[in-house]
Amino acid sequence: MAYIKTFTYQVRSNAGISYTLQFWDQGANASNWADQDGTLGKDAIKIKFGSDGAKMYAPIKASTISIDLMITDNIAGQYISEIRNNRQEQDVYVYLYTIGIGSPNATPSNRATFSGFLLMDLSDDPDISVPYNCKLKAVDGLASLKYYDFVPPHISQNPDHLYQEHETYLPSSLNTQGVYPALRKFKDWIALILEYSGYSTTAKGASTNAEIIIACNWFNGNMPNLTGDPLNYTKAKAVPFYKKEGEEDEIKFKPMNCYEALEAICITWGMRCFSFNNRFYFISVNAFTADETGTLANPINIRNRKYAIDGTLISTQNYLDKYWGRYQMYLSNSVSSPTPQQKLSGGQYGVLPAFKKVSVDFLNVANTNAFVAFPLLQSPWPITTLGSASIRYTTLGIFNFDGINDQTFYQEIWLNFVNQNTDIVDFEFGWTIEKRLVGSTDWYFYRMHWPSGVLTKEWELLTGVWPASTTTFGRGTISIPTGPSSHNICLAASTAQQSSFVEMPAADFPAGDYEFRYKQAGTWISSSQTNYNHGRCDPQNQSNYNRDPDSNSITYTNSAITTGIGASMFSPVTNGAIGSLQITTNVVQTGNDTAFEEIKGVVFGDTNAQTDEAFIQVWNGTTFIASGFAGFWGIDTLSGSNSLAETLAEEVFKRQAKNVKKLNTTISLLGGSDMFLTDGTGVKPGAFAPFTKLFTPTHSASSTPAAHWLMHTGEFSIVKDEWSLNLYQFETFNTGFTSTSTSTGGNNTGGVGGGTGIPTSGGGGYQALAAPTNTTTGALNNLKQSAVIPVGTITYTQAISASGNFTLTYLDVLPINDALLKTGDTIFINCQDYPTLSDVDSIYRNTLTLTLSADQAAGSTRIFVNSIVIYQNITKGDQITIDQKDLITQYQNKTKGTIAGFGIDSDGISKGGIEITGWLDSDTMEGASVNNIPTAESVKAYVDASGGRTPTLQAVTTAGASTTDALTLAGITATTGNFSGQLAIPTIPLLATSAASKDYVDTQISTINNPIFSMLTCTSTTITSATDGVANAVIMKFDNEAISSGPSSGSIVVYGSGGIEGIANSDYCWAIIRDENNIRYFENSWNVTTNTNSVNNRLLSGIRLQQGTLSESSINWNTIVPTTSYIYDRGLGSVRKGSTAGSVIVASPASSTPVYYRMQYWKEAASNGGVKSESVLNGTQISIKQLK
Repeated sequence: MAYIKTFTYQVRSNAGISYTLQFWDQGANASNWADQDGTLGKDAIKIKFGSDGAKMYAPIKASTISIDLMITDNIAGQYISEIRNNRQEQDVYVYLYTIGIGSPNATPSNRATFSGFLLMDLSDDPDISVPYNCKLKAVDGLASLKYYDFVPPHISQNPDHLYQEHETYLPSSLNTQGVYPALRKFKDWIALILEYSGYSTTAKGASTNAEIIIACNWFNGNMPNLTGDPLNYTKAKAVPFYKKEGEEDEIKFKPMNCYEALEAICITWGMRCFSFNNRFYFISVNAFTADETGTLANPINIRNRKYAIDGTLISTQNYLDKYWGRYQMYLSNSVSSPTPQQKLSGGQYGVLPAFKKVSVDFLNVANTNAFVAFPLLQSPWPITTLGSASIRYTTLGIFNFDGINDQTFYQEIWLNFVNQNTDIVDFEFGWTIEKRLVGSTDWYFYRMHWPSGVLTKEWELLTGVWPASTTTFGRGTISIPTGPSSHNICLAASTAQQSSFVEMPAADFPAGDYEFRYKQAGTWISSSQTNYNHGRCDPQNQSNYNRDPDSNSITYTNSAITTGIGASMFSPVTNGAIGSLQITTNVVQTGNDTAFEEIKGVVFGDTNAQTDEAFIQVWNGTTFIASGFAGFWGIDTLSGSNSLAETLAEEVFKRQAKNVKKLNTTISLLGGSDMFLTDGTGVKPGAFAPFTKLFTPTHSASSTPAAHWLMHTGEFSIVKDEWSLNLYQFETFNTGFTSTSTSTGGNNTGGVGGGTGIPTSGGGGYQALAAPTNTTTGALNNLKQSAVIPVGTITYTQAISASGNFTLTYLDVLPINDALLKTGDTIFINCQDYPTLSDVDSIYRNTLTLTLSADQAAGSTRIFVNSIVIYQNITKGDQITIDQKDLITQYQNKTKGTIAGFGIDSDGISKGGIEITGWLDSDTMEGASVNNIPTAESVKAYVDASGGRTPTLQAVTTAGASTTDALTLAGITATTGNFSGQLAIPTIPLLATSAASKDYVDTQISTINNPIFSMLTCTSTTITSATDGVANAVIMKFDNEAISSGPSSGSIVVYGSGGIEGIANSDYCWAIIRDENNIRYFENSWNVTTNTNSVNNRLLSGIRLQQGTLSESSINWNTIVPTTSYIYDRGLGSVRKGSTAGSVIVASPASSTPVYYRMQYWKEAASNGGVKSESVLNGTQISIKQLK
């Protein structure tokens, strides 16, 4: 609905400044109050800026406005009632305009000093006649960001805060709005977050649309100039905003809320955010080092960019000043030298301690493991009379390099071998890594050789398909034992672990993106019928050396393990850690100071690889490239050498390297002409704003040195023209300090950098590598886990046809000794061979999932599976595994297979064509079927009731049978009219006839089969008094016995509104008629639901149960302890109900006098004085049940 201007309020401050306050309403019936004039109370209007912490770099300073209204007539009172009861948040917007010196009725033509929306549940409404005061509050929308998950606006907010990937800003082909970009500019992320702020627009009644102001001077050396906006020049992923939860196909994403997302961006760039003049300001704190160098007419201070609320650039400005808001002002506390703003007496100074160290924890969350697969052996091996070579490739991916810093990668390549030879086979490896600049056709290979006896590694241009030199990088031999075994081929004998490290010197890697791949090559020499290089096999005790893998019955596959022992990896070494998870940057100074500032959770920054979650890109004037892990950031320079995290740490440190003051004070704007500043170029009022930097000169009388100050928090009183401020001294201390960075390793770490002879990346020249120390190797292995053993190995290759597929019905395998697999079981095959040498994309194909079509017999070499068309080769050596997750599921909760010959599925067991799905628990056998089994108790009861055994006396007499024959019971003989013998139990009546016995039994059984119970409800709602407290309680109107039962009527009696005739204070009570001979116990269980009867606001109600006894013409009531409970009502619109439930057991002693009960109900407290609590009929009842 369209927004309508309802009430307008005018006020003039003590200094003569006029202000206009407007309400704009889109709710139903808003037109009934269109263009009304209202009156403000004595406190009028106050604007308060808070902070989300006490630190100088606290990022978000949300503002609220408090409005003191004077309700002078029924029209104004009715409107307040309307917005409280029938409006949601963001239905009513509030705009405060500074009109200036002049008519207070002038139409606003400038931007709103404050803009925001009313909070409906944060205001009071006294229950008194007009005129009276009413307090309202409105917010700028920043604080409310906490209540929204950061997901696209068209996605509904989930109460559990969990979403599918396509319901987030993560790129997904299932995104209904199209696939989202992988990276967005920071200023665009800000715009997306602010969509949830409820920002003001002209459509909502504001004089102008909301805008974004960004002032940041942190530049990267790759950026084209210093005139652009770094947040427009820098892109980031959506990944840091989301946390994965769940496993495998059940993964969901938990987003940051919008406040947290905005906070994360502000922390990264050292910015503070606030709303002023219908603009959202984002200013890096260090930018306040700029001093005013311009004039009033043409100010020059902090350069900033102005964007529309959707992130579209509007303009670039050299100043923050507004007419009613100066960037830099002098503040005087002397009447002899007045300034427009005067510091009032009574302020208080404090100290922020000097930092010894500032630490920034950058969660780069690399956990980088780029390994995908190592090339498999060609099958069959290419043996021809002409000779041939087997060259195989697999990709490693694309990596970014800055062209300045060297980079080292650590690798392990684990292969699972199967040696079916009868002898140990020495297997030779010949492989390397190749790289090329993306877009280039020139490939370079990594080689290792020993010129003059010195180990040297280098990148060499590749000519042909295989290096002419045999000194390839991955040369060596491993002895493969018979049967299955796993080996890290980087430890091949002649390699001496040098294949574990791959050096990438900056000299060989100019800035850019590089593609990497593994390559292995074996050569068959037809003349000698021998094999060389990769795949050469030499059985240790046989004469057929230099042979191919096929003739030696040996093959290998890639390890399927992703972490632990046997897991392959290709991971960067960052500050000595493999696969960095977190980088901590410390800035430390010497001295005796002890204060320590830790900035946690920085989620954006410079990383090694574009696969990292925290990866950012910068604009170089032509395209976006990686920011550079080594660090090219600086303040107002393109020659910086810091990382983004180091820049943040140093800037925070510079603000507090020495003790800085904090000052709580009040400043006041002078009236008349004294409020204005003039310098010959213009005249402007000396008005304070949230971005104002104050300067206090030296004051000799108080020994106060000169200082600059920034607002931390503050409150502005419109009427008094006063700001109550919490100021922090703002200085830049360029003291000596040391900056260092350390990494916390990710999943693949083992402390592999920094050891003896082991390189640490990040600056420095090329250096030779030595084997890692035992300590290093041990640390790496200790972080790994045990390997998973496959259940079978493929022995026969089935290849795809020319059409690109084939139909699979069976698998030939090594003998499986035990009968493990049954019909319907699921198995996996990790197919790692590819149809062509160039088909590097094949590595992304899924693992095959197959279902057995027949049981696997013990010792069998063939497994039969359901027919399936597949599009990749099944290769000798492929391993068969089972679903580990399903294995755990079946262990805990079996849903398939067999147990003791019974078939198992998700809802029952079966055998002989009959499936049992549950138990039958029915004494009458009702519901009996072929699919359930009756319990023994049910069978017994059914047989007894059907005459399946000799009837008991009780069964006969209960059925109404009678007889004149003599009966003998426990030695007592009874006939009609007489008996002989001794009666052992005098409390049982004489069993002269079966009819007499039946009467007694009926009486006793009726107390069991016909228990006493009743449920009481209300036919009308109960409304409390508006006055707080239990002393003003009313009685809950239980007047209807909805359900009841008992051996005789009148066990529980309900008296209703009239109460007991002639008895005072008995309205809506009920009585339990007591047994004269026996004590009884009753359970009272209740549920009470309440609502606010008029105003949508916070309300607390109370209830309790009372018990009473009759005393002449009234009832003496006492509270049953513990039965008191409370109900809290709060909500929006019609959703404002609350409820409570409880129960209590009471004893009803033997007596002929009834005991009475009732429930009290009262209003305990409410944020609105006039609101009452009202019961809800369909949610209020009490049930009384006899237990014994």
